[in-house]
Amino acid sequence: PEANDPVHQLHILERNLSCLRGLFRVPVGFDDIIQSLLKSCFPVLRERMIHYSDNEGLLTMYLFMLRECAEYFISRLDNVTCFELYKSSYGLLQLYSPPLRAGDVSTTRSESIFDLLCLLNHLSTKEFAFSEDYTQEISHSFEAEIAAVLLCGLEMIVPVVTVETLESYPTTEEKYFSFVAFLASAFFNQIVRWVYDSAKGKEIWLQVIQHLLWGVTSIRASSAREALQALQSIAANQFQWVSLQIVVNSQQQNRQQLVHAQKQLSKMQGFDVH
Repeated sequence: PEANDPVHQLHILERNLSCLRGLFRVPVGFDDIIQSLLKSCFPVLRERMIHYSDNEGLLTMYLFMLRECAEYFISRLDNVTCFELYKSSYGLLQLYSPPLRAGDVSTTRSESIFDLLCLLNHLSTKEFAFSEDYTQEISHSFEAEIAAVLLCGLEMIVPVVTVETLESYPTTEEKYFSFVAFLASAFFNQIVRWVYDSAKGKEIWLQVIQHLLWGVTSIRASSAREALQALQSIAANQFQWVSLQIVVNSQQQNRQQLVHAQKQLSKMQGFDVH
């Protein structure tokens, strides 16, 4: 039967993604209908996309759909529907990671990084409002899940971002530093735990610091401003970072890394710090 034909199923999935993209531009007034649709669609799409992880074209369509949902509709989503969007974005990042890491440094790969950064930046704009019906435990759970999505994005993107990439693609550079600045400001505690809990986290965070130190010297004012803001957030929280004592043996090492970063930043700004 046609319904069981893989090609037919793929076409249906492509049409569904295209239809959803169109819905996100619908004027205010149909929010309840669209949110009800998204609540039922997102879990199904997450399950279906697992079977198409090697289909680059479909992954790109899925990325565009999630990015546009976050860009045009996230401020109108209730907490439950928005949480479904975050879970779907997390699933996308896991699907996108292998091909992105394996790809060559090319225009296509840079476009993928840019689109992923756009999604992550749009996801960062949501401000959750919890009524008295929500316990503090639930609100903290939401925050932890959101941090997991954003840090997953950082963990995936940082290893494939180089200074040469940032220099060559100005819009990618600005989106990257904007995203890092938000994370350093809003999710610093989660970053601390992530860095201390894994060697991979430490390695990636050191790369982020090096990117930021380069970023403050960027000829593009907006990128330099975002990079400086991120370093200021890190510096302002460094004592909290050390005092958390998640892994005692790593405290002094990370403090020295931050002090070293501060000194380099101060030298760039013309100050001598002892």
